[in-house]
Amino acid sequence: PPYSNDSDQFAVVDLSVSLGHYHSQEVFHFRYHPIVEISAMSMMENASTLQVLGKNIPYNPIPTCIVGNVEELRATWISPNEIWCFSPPELTGAFPVAIKYGEEGDTLSNSIVFNFVIEPI
Repeated sequence: PPYSNDSDQFAVVDLSVSLGHYHSQEVFHFRYHPIVEISAMSMMENASTLQVLGKNIPYNPIPTCIVGNVEELRATWISPNEIWCFSPPELTGAFPVAIKYGEEGDTLSNSIVFNFVIEPI
């Protein structure tokens, strides 16, 4: 879609509709969201924080990571290329991990399968 630039991610679109004798010209404003892509992830030293690397991760004061189809993990936005997902200690197994984003928090990034394991004490 057309947009003014990548930094403000804001677009103005002129739309003309002509149906016989009816003619309307409207201007619509919408936000452009680049596609969020996850490229890698690894468990950090504390064994409960999953470092997720990617691109175009939008800032969100309350970011969310999705594990499997249900589990929502609280997270911390670090940069447009990194987010930290906080994993509950009892989570074990291989699950797809994605980032939830968008103005309504209803859009998911691609997912990558990560194997959560409990470290021996």
